This record gives sequence, structure tokens and C-alpha cells, in this order.
Amino acid sequence: MRTESDDTAITETRLKLLQGMPVFGGLRADVLEYVLLSASIVCVPKGEFFFYEGDEGDCAYVLEQGRAMFWKDYEGEKYPMRVLGEGECFGEMAMIGLYPRSGSTQALEDCRAIKITYELLYTMLHRDHEQCVMILMNMARDLSRRLRDVDNLLLLERVGKQPQWPPGPRGERDRWMPI
Repeated sequence: MRTESDDTAITETRLKLLQGMPVFGGLRADVLEYVLLSASIVCVPKGEFFFYEGDEGDCAYVLEQGRAMFWKDYEGEKYPMRVLGEGECFGEMAMIGLYPRSGSTQALEDCRAIKITYELLYTMLHRDHEQCVMILMNMARDLSRRLRDVDNLLLLERVGKQPQWPPGPRGERDRWMPI
């Protein structure tokens, strides 16, 4: 069963782990400590879902431990789209775009994630707007990279070439799944 807690113990190891995550890249240690103290931690057991396609997009998650699968439904069938690993942010597209969730995210292993809410970002904006903007820019960079990957796949399909699947350089490819 999915649980949410305030288990935000701050250790040097945990801070270093977070600083290495793309969404938190460039943030000061005091800001990371504030995020940990303000955010809740979501634990999702293997097989359970973080959210479902069509749900309200009221938060994003940063996977601290475990792996998860992003799924999309089409005509009653589930299609695996992307494997998410430690340090990856997901759910931000619905949160930023103010649309319902575009897909479902399921834990492939027992997962632990930091839940980033509107309220947390709003509070950070007033507390330290430069650091808040850095988080939003980091999220936007990741969305931009994913959009570029899809654009390249569509172009290759349009010109009749077999797209390289999964897209991106080796290492990133392991995250994508064929449709």
C-alpha cells in the first residue's frame, strides 16, 4: 500500500544524492534541506501506482530509490513508454501544464520519492526565488530534452527511416521502451 510520510532525515549522503539529481542540480545545500523538510516522502511498493492517467496533476515526484514505469493507455491497451530510475523527475508535465496526467506511473520495484507540490514551489518562490527558478528551469530542461527526442522520432518516421529506438545516446536509451 502506498504511504506518505515526513521521513525527511537530512544526512550528508542524502544531500549529495539529491545534488546529483538533475532536478536539484545547482541548488545550495540549505535549499535542499528546506525542500526535504517541507516535502513529503512517498513510498510505493512494487506493482502499485504513483498516479493514473487522467488524474489531477497537482505535484511532481523525484525518484530517490527504486525504478518505475511510465505507461500510456490507447484503446484499452497499456503501452510501456519509459523506465524511470533514481534521480529522475516525473509528473512535472501535468503540474506545469495544468492538465490531467498524460499517463500512469507504476513502481517496478519498491520506490521512495520526494513529492514536489505547488505549495512547496510557491513557498520557495517567496523564500528564495532564484533557487525556485533553478528547480523550474531544471524541470523545463528535462521536458525540453524529452520533446526533442519525440520530435526526432517523428521526423524519422515522416521521412520513412526506421527510427532508432530507444532515442538518445547510449545510457539514456535504457529508460525508453518501444511503443
